[in-house]
Amino acid sequence: MEERALAGDKKKAEKEGRTIVFVDESGLSERPHRCRTWAPKGQTPVLQYHFNWKTLSAMAGVTWWNFYFRLFPGTVRSPQVVEFLEHLSRHLPGKLLSCPTSAPQRSGS
Repeated sequence: MEERALAGDKKKAEKEGRTIVFVDESGLSERPHRCRTWAPKGQTPVLQYHFNWKTLSAMAGVTWWNFYFRLFPGTVRSPQVVEFLEHLSRHLPGKLLSCPTSAPQRSGS
């Protein structure tokens, strides 16, 4: 079913002279992950780290021929998405057909 939908989009994009771009974003963090630790017998292990970790987000676009990406400090929001798509439109000829690959935004995760 998905192949047919993609084939239809591909034909339509070709007919309209558009470039298909699959767009996704991912976040990176310095926050430590949970893991096992150790302490001398009878003492509680103490984990020490600061709660001021930095975050970095990467946004990428993939066409049939190329890979484009951009790094953003912090979290990607609507202005960064617009900035990335404008950046793509300067580097790719014609109109773009953007296919977001991310799931809908989740709140409270």
